[in-house]
Order: sequence, then C-alpha cells, then structure tokens
Amino acid sequence: MRSSLAVRSWRSATPAKIGRVVIRFADPAGRPTDFRGLVLGTDGKEWKEAFAVKGNKDPRKFCRDIAPVETDTFKLVIEKSVNPVTLNAAQVSEIELYPPAAK
Repeated sequence: MRSSLAVRSWRSATPAKIGRVVIRFADPAGRPTDFRGLVLGTDGKEWKEAFAVKGNKDPRKFCRDIAPVETDTFKLVIEKSVNPVTLNAAQVSEIELYPPAAK
C-alpha cells in the first residue's frame, strides 16, 4: 500500500463550525481522484474523517455538504491523482470551508 504524500492543511485562530467543503483544483490534468478530508477534534488530539472520495471525475472542483463539525484544523489528504508522474499528489488552488446551511 502506498502512503499518502500530498497533504494540505488549514488552521484557524479560533474553532469554527463547518458543514460544506469546496476544493478547487489548479490543474485538470493532475486532479485528485481519491482523497479524504480530516478535521481535528476539539480536544486537539484526534483526527476525524469528514469525507472520503474515490473516483472523483470533476476536473475543476469538489463540493460536498458534510456533517457539521466544530474545528480549527482541516487537512486534505490526496491518495491518488490522474497524473501518471505523481500518482498521489495534485495541485489544489483553493480550499473553501463554509458553515452548515441554515435549516
């Protein structure tokens, strides 16, 4: 099993509740196909999986509503991309984290 090499993290000064994730890919020819979003628990010790994607086909972006979670740290782990030279790395131009939708 190949280890994940591409990791991108975001950290805020204060915890915030997130419920939607948008990731924009810089290069469609090197977009990730398999990746996971992790959030650090409020205890600051345990990572929790917010979402996992296998077989992404959108060359430009990923959008998903997730179970609302409060965190100050988000991590994107890229496990596989379409680029044959760097199979477990991809260029990400932007990670957007939004609060849960109002109900």
